[in-house]
Amino acid sequence: MLRIVMSDSQPSKVSVGDRVKVEVGVIAHGGHFIAHHDGLTIFVRGADTGEVVLVEIDEITKKIARGHVVAIERASSNRIEPRCQYYINSACGGCDFQHLTQEHQRELKVKVVADSMKRIGGIDITPESVRVPGDGFDWRVRMDFDASPGGRLAMHPARSNLLTEINECPIAAKEMNIERINVNLEQKRGAWGERVRVGLDDSGHFRTTLVKASRLTHQVFDQRFDVSLESFWQPHRLAPEMLVSELERTLRGEKGERIFDLYGGVGLFSAFISKMVGESGEVILVESDKSSIKDAERKFRDSKVVRVITSEVKNFLGHERQVDRIVLDPPRTGAGSAVVKEMVRLAPKQILYISCDPATLARDAKELVEAGYAIESLRILDLFPNTEHVESVANFIINR
Repeated sequence: MLRIVMSDSQPSKVSVGDRVKVEVGVIAHGGHFIAHHDGLTIFVRGADTGEVVLVEIDEITKKIARGHVVAIERASSNRIEPRCQYYINSACGGCDFQHLTQEHQRELKVKVVADSMKRIGGIDITPESVRVPGDGFDWRVRMDFDASPGGRLAMHPARSNLLTEINECPIAAKEMNIERINVNLEQKRGAWGERVRVGLDDSGHFRTTLVKASRLTHQVFDQRFDVSLESFWQPHRLAPEMLVSELERTLRGEKGERIFDLYGGVGLFSAFISKMVGESGEVILVESDKSSIKDAERKFRDSKVVRVITSEVKNFLGHERQVDRIVLDPPRTGAGSAVVKEMVRLAPKQILYISCDPATLARDAKELVEAGYAIESLRILDLFPNTEHVESVANFIINR
């Protein structure tokens, strides 16, 4: 039997499946909002600050609970009708904010980054938000799916191992024909139960990992990249040019300089940094992923400026003695203390840190600031609309 637990002066024991009425508080990192019920902190999906909602409890640990909105008593003025049927039914956890306007989503992400910088990094800074064109849909040119036991593309509900077979995805590029991929997948029984990556090139053609050795061609300004599906490429169709524009706006590379491109992937940034340093300079791209290294080596095989190094970043830095500037774009785990310490030892005049996780950026920023660097600018790009993810570009200048 369903229990609805109302708050009173005596603490009540809340169980998974119970529904509790709460007033929703501030946004938290991870796509949740914070609410409280009888001393219990609840991380709520599908809400907005100031709303009064009925939350069904999905999970309880010693310190917190997690739940999702099942009814709204007082709605936020920022609330809208979600476009995706799977989001409405909580059947796919790929999106976090489809129930909120795009403008409000950007405001929330500014708050999340600012809060992380303050709470984790001890740095009081409000990032500048850079608007990304579009309505928040039809943007994703790379997606990973599970192949269901029934032979169709599938996604997971939030924090669940269950699978939801899907026929459409509004944030996916329209050219990514999911129904057609499902037909192909049904014919490949050996792939059922595996991960399937789908990628779209600039001409609107898609490739999948159902076909081995697939590569996609991307044009970024005047540079062409032939990228394997196994290699990392930014998922938003506008991300490569927008991030390169941020790089060119912020990085002060000069002729003859030596610049490191750490976690450099297939060489998106190296291609444009090389123009800054010219033939008398040097760009060293450091990457450990084998697929990305192959793509980068193919891209720069005739370059006299860009050198591609296969190495873990920490190991590479440990053997270096001189660098003018560093660009790094680490995974969600961030650079980490060992890498930060090596960068500080080398004392580059500028460190441009591209981050996809506010918490790890704040952690690493704290250490950089304590070592004598100042944050000259912090800008965020909403390159993952309708999700909780955000791309940050932090510019550190040596200040000692």
